Amino acid sequence: YYIYKEYSENSDLFILGDIQVKGLAGAFFETMSRSYIDVFTERKLLPHAILQNMNHFIITRHADKSGMDMFICMRDKKANQITIASAGHLTQYLFSFRMNKFIPLKIAGKMIGIDQDSEYNSRTYKYETGDLLILFSDGLHKDVNLKREHFDHNQLLSVIKRTAGREPLKIVEMTFKAFKEFIHHRIIKDDVTVIIIKL
Repeated sequence: YYIYKEYSENSDLFILGDIQVKGLAGAFFETMSRSYIDVFTERKLLPHAILQNMNHFIITRHADKSGMDMFICMRDKKANQITIASAGHLTQYLFSFRMNKFIPLKIAGKMIGIDQDSEYNSRTYKYETGDLLILFSDGLHKDVNLKREHFDHNQLLSVIKRTAGREPLKIVEMTFKAFKEFIHHRIIKDDVTVIIIKL
């Protein structure tokens, strides 16, 4: 799931979460985790502190639930920088138009709900106005085509680079079109999320 929150006049927050368990249990877990996010974001915590608190509450209060991965990005519009934290989520990307390349937003962190002693850190990246923040779930990589090949990072980034000059919604549409053509329009087995944000 995806959450957007305004943090202040000059900052906002993007959160992408993926719950491992599906069905009714997954729906309940998602509702519960969203309520925790509401509480922790209300306190204006930094991304790593949100993950730290999420992990503590889920481990201590819901030990029977499955884990989840999460990526949090806080944008500071005044300083032109993003601060990220991750809990076992795939590496996300920033596309720099000036450098004409993708910058991997790398940071370590275990999935939420697995280890009570997990620690999370934040990392800051500078951006220029108009650069693209690329967020996506692992569902994009799980389906295969008739040759049992996966739609990998290179294919995803290739589509985005070809369409980077277009509006974010169009980039997302072209990405899904390429993905569906790659898997020969077979039924998608997992939730697939792709979000493009023009910074």
